[in-house]
Amino acid sequence: MKIETFKSYNLSKLLLYANTMERLLGKHSNFRLFLSVIYNMFMTSYQIMYIKNESSKPILFINTSEVARDDIIKMWKDVENTVDKQSYNELLVNRNPRLCLKKSLVCIFSLFSWICILKKKCPEFGLLLAVLYLEVFLDIIKELENFPNLSKYRLCVFFYDARPIDNFLSQYMQLKGIDTVTLQHGTMLAKRPTLYDNLDYCGVEFESFVSTYFLGWNDFTKNEAIKSGIPNNKFVTLGCAKCINAPYIQNASESKILGLILDGVFEEENNKSMIDILNKFCLKEGYRYIARFHPSYPKEKMENLNIDSRYGWICPKEKSLFDFMGECALCIVSNSTVLFEFEAMGYPFMRYSSNNVKDKYKDFTVPSFTNEAELSELFHSGRGIRQSEGNGLVIYNNYKKFFDNYLL
Repeated sequence: MKIETFKSYNLSKLLLYANTMERLLGKHSNFRLFLSVIYNMFMTSYQIMYIKNESSKPILFINTSEVARDDIIKMWKDVENTVDKQSYNELLVNRNPRLCLKKSLVCIFSLFSWICILKKKCPEFGLLLAVLYLEVFLDIIKELENFPNLSKYRLCVFFYDARPIDNFLSQYMQLKGIDTVTLQHGTMLAKRPTLYDNLDYCGVEFESFVSTYFLGWNDFTKNEAIKSGIPNNKFVTLGCAKCINAPYIQNASESKILGLILDGVFEEENNKSMIDILNKFCLKEGYRYIARFHPSYPKEKMENLNIDSRYGWICPKEKSLFDFMGECALCIVSNSTVLFEFEAMGYPFMRYSSNNVKDKYKDFTVPSFTNEAELSELFHSGRGIRQSEGNGLVIYNNYKKFFDNYLL
């Protein structure tokens, strides 16, 4: 198969996320990538199947098996459930270990032409990584030939169109005249040039965007998307999808316990600063705190933080965010996506600002503190505590209304 097969696709956007991950995280040597190309060529293939398939449904959810974390699976299902069950189908894309000789031969005969053209068209991308994904896309194209009626759909929903397979399928469906949408699942920012080598700030989510619409959470994210060049009419603000139908969480207002939401590895220097501030605050005010880590934060790094056992302890990983919130009078948060969840649920929080270029929410209008004195002032004045009625049902209705437009 010639690379002309992909001539209608934006190859740069197809490969940007994978190339960025490889550039910043560097998990694969060229030798390992070469082995992956060979293994993928001979020993794996993609299988696509309907999880839910009923005739004449206008909306198709496509799950590319990259939705893995429990909270993300729940978000995906909550978005699905805003559509009437009789109005959508769902496809699952799976990678399976199986020999496919025909595919292997096609890849072998195509390899040289792919490399030559990729050198000209995408010189900024690693060739081995690009070839690896072209093999994947070729496999998916062949598998999609088993689904001749895809053009009946009016809308396809993807979890994260920055990722290569979602990106490819979004472009594939649009070439068939089908609208596509991608979801927001966390904080997404416009590129910050001085932080090009930090995954959270390199802007890859927006720069990879190819879908018809981006279903976003709030005006802060919309402004970041517009800064990145996404047209205003492509961004639809529907509310935090993680809070669809979320109940109103009553904080333990009489409690002397504070919640601390720690940052992930890309801004982990904030964690020590926040813990130091809370240790001082708790000593002075007679409070204690529970520290909640990002789900992917390495366990060995947790042990190196200066949580003073007289005032603080670590939240068990299995405890839900809702249960955690119910134990606390309010929460302290810095760069975590949980900030948007607190706002959507009307939960009281105060924000720590690092006051530097890695402050994700520097343009988010909420009172913040940078040291213990400012935290005390905010705490006693009440200015830093935002609380309103939760809007989980409003968010549900926003998504439902958007999808209902494709059912008419």
